[in-house]
Formats: sequence, structure tokens, C-alpha cells
Amino acid sequence: MNTLRRALIALSIPTLASLAATQSPCFPATSPIQNAGFEALDSLLYPWTLTGTAIYEDGQTVDGRNTSRCLRAETAITATQPVPFALTGGVAYEFGFDVESLYSGSVAYSLQIFDDAGAFVHGSGKQYTGGVGRRRRVMTRFTPTVDGEFTVRINASWRSRIDNLYVREQPVMLTFTNQRRAAVENDLVVTGPNNANFAVFLSLGGKLPQGFALPSLCDGAWWLAGPVFTLTNGALSNAGSYTLPLTIPVELEAAALEWQAALLPPTCSFGCPSTFDFF
Repeated sequence: MNTLRRALIALSIPTLASLAATQSPCFPATSPIQNAGFEALDSLLYPWTLTGTAIYEDGQTVDGRNTSRCLRAETAITATQPVPFALTGGVAYEFGFDVESLYSGSVAYSLQIFDDAGAFVHGSGKQYTGGVGRRRRVMTRFTPTVDGEFTVRINASWRSRIDNLYVREQPVMLTFTNQRRAAVENDLVVTGPNNANFAVFLSLGGKLPQGFALPSLCDGAWWLAGPVFTLTNGALSNAGSYTLPLTIPVELEAAALEWQAALLPPTCSFGCPSTFDFF
């Protein structure tokens, strides 16, 4: 841990120019899931198939930062993406999508993954206390046992906006268990290989245009621009998780917060960064 921290602290803007930029699977040029961002939706919502009532809606900031077209659930819906995409066996992937509640009561969301035979293979869901304008990201980590093709399904409560469905390689995942509200305690959950050593970093300076490699230290790429803080480090549990209660001060409300975790030696790998703003 000390070696990695010293290397990161020593980095400066002049140093970045001499480091090898990398094209990372964190940000593929195109999503393997067709129309995952709903930007190409028409009145038929193609190629998604729906149970329930939903429309597309322009000019929304479901993630709190970027304006785009989204899917708006008028009733409880099940949205299925029937066009298969390929995943590699033995590789850990992170799936997620952003949601914004338009309802003051309790809301629930889930994401399900199916193999090419239509059999359910993995899923994750969460019920939340409601609140108009509350934003969350529903996430899960899935490692297929063999190469194959898969499809996804989203289940959502009524009066919800849904956007930015994605899948990417992710050796260690970060997620928050509840709505991202400043000045309210929330649990940051780290998920990765059982008993692995890890660290979590937070940047107040945004994300670099390209990640850069530190091949003598870690696989993957470093993405955070300074200033960067080490939030926590330790070992994941026997079940591959760690929970950190965390309260973001109101002074950082709506700030551009970028988060990244790393697996530390004996197996060292940078995870893909995540944007989690608080409101």
C-alpha cells in the first residue's frame, strides 16, 4: 500500500505527459448493449420491449450531470433488451443504470441478466425510501463462468426516470446503498474478490481525459485528476465486500466527485472510476 500511495502522491501535471495513456475497457467507444442510453428511442421504444407504460423524455439529467433522452416509467414496468451481447468467461463485469424518482413513496428497481437460452443467471435489486428528485444508481457485479451471449432486463417502480444503462469490465466495484444526499450518512460498498486487499480514492478534481498505466505497479489505469484523497483501505470480507459509512458534507453538494478503487498486492489492479455526485 505504501508503495502505491507514494507513487500516486508523487504524480504531478508534468509527470502525466510522460506516462502512457491507455484506451480502457472502462469507457468503450460503444456500449455492447444496443441503445443502452435510450438516446435512440422512438415512439415504439425499439429495440426495448416493455410490460407496463413508459415514454421517452428529452432534456433530462437523470445522473445529475448530463442532459440526455431517457425512459420514463408512468407505471411499474419491465423493460427487456432482447438483442444479445457478448461477455467473456472469468472476467468480472459491472452493470448499472441511473434512476430518478418522481414519487414521494417507496420505490424499487432491479436489473436481471439472462443467458442466450433465456435462463436467469444473475440479478440485483433494491427498494428505497421515496422522494421526488432522489437520484440513485442501481449496480451489480457479475462474472460469467464461460464465454457467451447475454441480455438484460430492468424492473422499475412507477413514476421513475431511467437512463445510462452500461456494462464494463470491473475488478473492484464501488456503489452506494441509498439515495445520494449530502449531509446524510450513506454506505459506500466495495465489492471484489474474496479477502482481497483494496483502497478507495476520491478526487475533487474530476477525471482525466485518458487513463494512464502504471505497469510496474498495477494492471489497469489510473483516471483521477488531483487533488486525490485516500478514503479507506483494508481487506474485503470472506464474501468479497466492505462497507464504509460515509457522510458527504453539504459544501460538496453537486460537486464533481470521481471515485476509484484499486486491488492491492499481491494482486494489484485499478478499477474503473465512477462518478457519484451528491444532491
